Amino acid sequence: MFRWVNHLQFNLGQIILFILVIVGIGYGCYATVLHFQTASQLNEARKAMDDIRLVLIWSVKQQPNAVVKTCNFNNIQHVIKQDELKRMNQLLNWNLNIVQQTQYVEHIKVYAMNDLHTCMIKAYFKNNHFVSEHLAGKYIAYQYDLKNNKTECLTDIEKYSLVKSCTRL
Repeated sequence: MFRWVNHLQFNLGQIILFILVIVGIGYGCYATVLHFQTASQLNEARKAMDDIRLVLIWSVKQQPNAVVKTCNFNNIQHVIKQDELKRMNQLLNWNLNIVQQTQYVEHIKVYAMNDLHTCMIKAYFKNNHFVSEHLAGKYIAYQYDLKNNKTECLTDIEKYSLVKSCTRL
């Protein structure tokens, strides 16, 4: 038995390289899962904001000169109950779900800007351990210029890969 042990030779460099490769692969898998989890949380906020945006645009088309009146959350909740929008919802197979908070979003604000033709929809992420560290306590907002039909995305999320679609608008 001692002869066999004496013949084993370990190359320390190869062992260290093997350990580093395994750790690198593990970290790569962890980072990928974390990125997709964060992207999923961000998409939840975007979905809620898109539903509000659809109702907002519908409401503004009905009352084009009343941006201040139409651009608030109470009005959007009222508009979603109108029969015309319910029929459009069924006809176009929309699944509108107007909510002010979700599992990861603390609250969504909808308000008119001072220029009286721009509306802002802003989602604030919760600041707890369930929300990704890249999103916790941050916001994403869409500013809709209803007069010129322009959209601008504003955010304080620092990770570019999460908000690159937002910055390309």
